[in-house]
Amino acid sequence: MRRDDFDWGFRNGDTVRVSYAAIAPTHRDQGVLASMLTEIQGRKVPVLASVKNGNHLGLADELKKLGFDLECTAASAWGDLYKWQPSPSH
Repeated sequence: MRRDDFDWGFRNGDTVRVSYAAIAPTHRDQGVLASMLTEIQGRKVPVLASVKNGNHLGLADELKKLGFDLECTAASAWGDLYKWQPSPSH
């Protein structure tokens, strides 16, 4: 029996989806988010990240710095979807 759908999907899926990331205020601007996403990117599978409408903490800018591109703008409260794709050589 598997632990949960997220755990199973993360270990066995062809895409990782990041739908929520929170960094404690005392640890912001210390590279925590970049470290977490870089670790996920190391799996060499596409990564999708949702940025909620009205996000004022600069998540979209951080994603762009890590090579994510805007995939689509959603009309729902979940806002924009960003995607990182591993290079074809990997």
